[in-house]
Amino acid sequence: MPYVPEIEEEDGSFGETATRHSLTEDELSQAAREVGRLSRDLERLREQIRTERADHEHLLAVVSHELRTPITVVGGFLRLLLAEGAGPLGEEQRCFLMRAQRACEKLGAFTKRLLEGARVPLCAGALDLRPATLGPVFTEVAAAYREALTARELSLVDDIDPSHVARFDSDTIERVLSNLIDNAIRFADQRIVVTTRRLCDNGRAFVEVSVVDDGPGVREADCRHIFAPYVRGEDAGSEGLGLGLALCQRLVEAHEGQIGLAASPGGGSRFSFTLPSEG
Repeated sequence: MPYVPEIEEEDGSFGETATRHSLTEDELSQAAREVGRLSRDLERLREQIRTERADHEHLLAVVSHELRTPITVVGGFLRLLLAEGAGPLGEEQRCFLMRAQRACEKLGAFTKRLLEGARVPLCAGALDLRPATLGPVFTEVAAAYREALTARELSLVDDIDPSHVARFDSDTIERVLSNLIDNAIRFADQRIVVTTRRLCDNGRAFVEVSVVDDGPGVREADCRHIFAPYVRGEDAGSEGLGLGLALCQRLVEAHEGQIGLAASPGGGSRFSFTLPSEG
């Protein structure tokens, strides 16, 4: 007979013994069946994850392949035009073609890293982090979107403080700012303003970069999942795959920053992200 411990009373005497509860064969059998069911569910979940990951990587392989061909073709024609193989160029024409060539090269580099970036999580070690101001990045993005802004009769205002120095990868943050400005161009009524300010969070200093538009704003129902992949707001129409803001979030978080959305005080949307402050 197994040992059953006695319960000591406050006065030092021993009272009634504790009742031992043993599992019956039926209970043991039921527990074994439950463990087996959970094990099968876990294996099904693992298989589902493996399948979804394989499908995801296949999709990225197809996308990168489909992008590579037109990028190569466009790049070839740009080089031909810049070499004046199709006739002499004016100064302004050469300037436009050189900007297009730089954009094409950046897109080619992004496409090349697309699969690698999906398979291996982006980390700070993969970034070329240097102290800098946001002014030069803004200048590059503003030049790239000059025609798009003109077509919609929008003004892009630079309110970036040159004393706000952050530590970031220039090419990566240019992609973030490009995505946010591209998004703002689709919804703004008259103007888009890019601003910076210093913030302090838990003893750490950050530079916050904001892109503010005067459009209709984002629906409250869309705000909760606006940064999720493949999600587009109801007002986004048929443009895009809903990956731009998800990509922005990933790139900002790789800098140990955060990105968010708020309503603009004057109406419209205010997308902002933080970067570690330098100095």
